[in-house]
Amino acid sequence: MKLRVIFTLFFLNYMYYNCYIVKVVLNVKKRKNKRRKLKPFIRNVITILIIVIVIFCFAKFIKNDESNIMKKMISNVNNYLTNKNEKLKEYEACLSEEYSEKDLTDNLKNKIDETNSFFSKYSVSIGYEEPVSKFTYKYNENNKYYAASTIKMLDALYIYEKASKGEINLDETMTYQAKYLAGASLKMGKKSYGDKVKLRDLVNYAVIYSDNIAHIMLLDYIGKSTLRDYGKSLGAKYTLNTDNFGEIVVDDALIYLEALNKYLNTNDDNAKELKSFFIKSEQNYLNFPDKNVDAVQKYGEFPGYYHENGIVYVDKPYLVSILTNYNNNEKIIRTLNSKVLELHDTYNQERINRCSKLLV
Repeated sequence: MKLRVIFTLFFLNYMYYNCYIVKVVLNVKKRKNKRRKLKPFIRNVITILIIVIVIFCFAKFIKNDESNIMKKMISNVNNYLTNKNEKLKEYEACLSEEYSEKDLTDNLKNKIDETNSFFSKYSVSIGYEEPVSKFTYKYNENNKYYAASTIKMLDALYIYEKASKGEINLDETMTYQAKYLAGASLKMGKKSYGDKVKLRDLVNYAVIYSDNIAHIMLLDYIGKSTLRDYGKSLGAKYTLNTDNFGEIVVDDALIYLEALNKYLNTNDDNAKELKSFFIKSEQNYLNFPDKNVDAVQKYGEFPGYYHENGIVYVDKPYLVSILTNYNNNEKIIRTLNSKVLELHDTYNQERINRCSKLLV
């Protein structure tokens, strides 16, 4: 731009000496064999006038030219940001896609094989699910176990779902009677027959303290057949198929956890309260205290059986069911869950690696 202006000034200055128009303005007349020279003062004045005229004439041109350049720059920036935004949307959509064969990379295959080999050293069944993409992993999924207190998760979910729909009042009370007497009742065992207990408190006792009297009272309130049908409506096969606790397989456990996760994610006041009960539950071996990772969890314990089903709240939460033929053993549960977390992290990293290519 500057070079064009300088060239124009030079050209006009040259015309000052040679152009007929300039000579007319100066009243310069041709004389035979004689040429009058302009005085320096007049020449300088004319030069200044020419410069002013040139600046005036080119000002609008320069302004328009710069405006066009700015518009083009802004357009380029907008196009760049739009393109980046579209790529980011594609990336986020990719992260949320349902699991497919393209996710089964060699690295993930190797991790699955390694995980299978690790679990083969234990008498266990394992179920895992990443709830967004529905990627699942199962080990010994066909083995049936006595459900024990894991069924109390379904008691609690049924009561609180109904409460959120306005069909149940959590402050409604039940009367503690002798027919409800059962062992392993840390809270209700301190009550007297005839005491009134709120449904909210019964769920609290059943979830946090695994109180058996509370479970029997809730089961009586709901109706055993009603709770069994509720489990079947979710897709479970073995809900209360024997006694007041029933049997369980990892598929059923994951179905209960999917329903619980969906309800807790509604995040209404009732859901928040129920979530706090599960996080505070005794014998919570699915959390990672050293990593400040909480877990919603319900254990089941009976001679020769110990299980933990829950939702682990790492950056991307996952569902896990660990069913064992051991007695209560915190070390085993934490070891098994740590291996599940490794698989979870590997899967998510492989998904990120694949989706990140969309950002290039």
